[in-house]
Formats: sequence, C-alpha cells, structure tokens
Amino acid sequence: SSGINAEWPLRPGPGSKRSRGDPSGLDDGAQVPGGIMKIELQNFMCHTFFEVDFCSTVNFIVGRNGSGKSAILMALVIGLGGKSSATNRAPNMTEFIKQGSSWGQVTITICNANHNHDAWEYELYGAAVMVERRITKQGSKYKLKNADGKTISTKKKKVPTATLR
Repeated sequence: SSGINAEWPLRPGPGSKRSRGDPSGLDDGAQVPGGIMKIELQNFMCHTFFEVDFCSTVNFIVGRNGSGKSAILMALVIGLGGKSSATNRAPNMTEFIKQGSSWGQVTITICNANHNHDAWEYELYGAAVMVERRITKQGSKYKLKNADGKTISTKKKKVPTATLR
C-alpha cells in the first residue's frame, strides 16, 4: 500500500511545486468502476490549487497538522452533493472558499470504466464522470462532465445518480 502526503501537490498548479506521484511505484493504473480517480481543489479551504491523482494502491493520506488532509475529505463531501453542515466544519458553503477569493471549486473524477457493464450512461460520459461544484457567495452550481471535459448536465439531482454506481 502507499499513501499521499497532503503537502505534495501531484500536479503543478499556479504557485505549486512539481512533486512525485505514487511513491511506491506499484500503481498499474487500474481503476475500479465508481472509484475516485482524481480530486482537484481550487480556492478551497487552505488550497489555491491542489490536485490528487488516486491510484489503485493509495489507501491513506498523511501530512502535518494544517497541511490540508481534511480539505480532501471535505471536498469529497461537498463535491458529491453534501451540505456544509454534514462536515461539522462550516455553517454554510461560503466558509469553504479560500480566504481572499470570491469563489472555490471542487472537481471529482470518477471511474466509469465499462467493465462488466458497471458504467453509468457510458454513451454520454465515456470512461470517466467529472463532478464539478463551484461555490460563490451567491450559492453553488454543479456540472457533470464527460471524460473529455464536455458538460453533459448542470442539474444537482443528477449528482447522486452518478455517484451511486
């Protein structure tokens, strides 16, 4: 098994340092249908930009206090349709926007591989479903995108359907 240090952004973003990916070298790239492939945070909690590519061998995340481990968990809850109250971290959604920013965004990429016919609306989404939630002071909006990044739906009610596969 291997872990990800929450202090290591795995892909460089604005102001980020390049870092190593799966430190074990064991990842074969295999993904389980419905498994989380990637989480990308922009102006979310303490992160200006943070991206984690999950692999079949990642099963824990480590880091010092305040390094952003909890932000990954909060992003999963918020990005997949949870209410801010469900996190026990913030009374409203705007609390997740990084201080000094006017918006925050969580994008979660879910494997939609067509193995054993477990895929969800494969003809529309392809091998991955991207769930994007953008939070502003006025509220939040969702986008469900296909593997190529094309927006397929902007309806929140589609999010639970996409994630319950």
